[in-house]
Amino acid sequence: MTKLPIRLSHLKFRTKISLGITALLVLFGLFLGTMISTIAAESLRQESRKRGVAITRNLSYRAAEPLLAMDFLRLKNLVDEVRNRSENVNYVFLTDDDGSVMAHTFSGGFPIDLLKANTLHPDRPVHIQLLRTDEELVYDCIAPIAIDGRTLGTVRLGLSRASVDTTIGKLFFTTFSLTSGAVAIAFLLASWFARTVTRRVKVLKDSAEEVIRGNLDIQTAPVLSGKCFETVSCNLPSCPARGDNRRRCWHLAGSLSEEQRQGMQDIQSCLDCPVYKANRGDEIQDLSEAFDFMAVTLKGYIEEIREAERLRSKQEQLLRTILNVTPDLVSLQDKELTYRAVNKAFCAYFKRTEDEILGRSDFDLLTPPQADSNYHEDMQILKTQKHLSKEIRVPGKQGMRWFHILKVPVYDGETV
Repeated sequence: MTKLPIRLSHLKFRTKISLGITALLVLFGLFLGTMISTIAAESLRQESRKRGVAITRNLSYRAAEPLLAMDFLRLKNLVDEVRNRSENVNYVFLTDDDGSVMAHTFSGGFPIDLLKANTLHPDRPVHIQLLRTDEELVYDCIAPIAIDGRTLGTVRLGLSRASVDTTIGKLFFTTFSLTSGAVAIAFLLASWFARTVTRRVKVLKDSAEEVIRGNLDIQTAPVLSGKCFETVSCNLPSCPARGDNRRRCWHLAGSLSEEQRQGMQDIQSCLDCPVYKANRGDEIQDLSEAFDFMAVTLKGYIEEIREAERLRSKQEQLLRTILNVTPDLVSLQDKELTYRAVNKAFCAYFKRTEDEILGRSDFDLLTPPQADSNYHEDMQILKTQKHLSKEIRVPGKQGMRWFHILKVPVYDGETV
């Protein structure tokens, strides 16, 4: 069985909010953490290079006199002192102006290839070159040993980058650990926020389902903390908000605030009303209040329609009773001249039931000449909207019978 892919639209609203906020936080955290870590790492490497430059230049100043005097013991002591004083210094060696090594800190022999790995630049007092040894990366610093502008030799110092890289690794770990913790906390807060929002949306959804089932006695918005007619001490019995505990007074047309009672018909006056300030909420609460108002209003309309239907049915029954007790033939036709209502005398005359007559026309009940005559008369009445009164003789089993015919247009509102 093929599984259909899960689309984003299939996810719950709460899940969408949580995933959206979490995704934004993760992307922002990764970007910010990477940027901060990169800047901090570069700063640490820059400080390490500056430290190597400072040590190298200081050693070049101190080695000038013993190198000029060819005091090899002092030169050896100088390079050993610098090497032993800092654990980040891998090696130190001095050369004369011919490139010969005068002193070094290598214990297994001097690597000859190191002499050409870094050279002085005329425009730089100290030059740094990143070199890769058999074990690690080092910053190789070279500085001239000079007196009165005369170059006596060079100082070379190898500063390990391992400790800096270790510190940078710890910095990255700490940064991303804090970022991950912040994202986790933010995810919990986002879940709580999404649950709070979706819970209120679910209340609206459940209320809508109740309305679909026909239950209009719902309360979606919070209960009023202070009723309008009690808070403002309203004594106007004509105000529609008086005694209404469900609908907000600012939703009711014709409700009167203090300013409106004084003749100021400004809807913005509700914004300064203490009842509005005490009960106002966010957009979801506004939607809930409007939903409750819609339900109450709809219930009122339905009750009015039911009452009107009850009265109409009662009046229809009364009218039918009156028509049925009269011996005259009474009928009602629509614009298409189809019978819509007849009394018992009419049915008895044509010897048909009411169901057999309703929905039919004169062409189904009368002879063709008489039906055609009635059709033209009825269409003329609909066109001119004037009544017709006449007498006709109709043959029957008991001889000729006189009928007084009265046709009157019936109006429904503005239409005939």
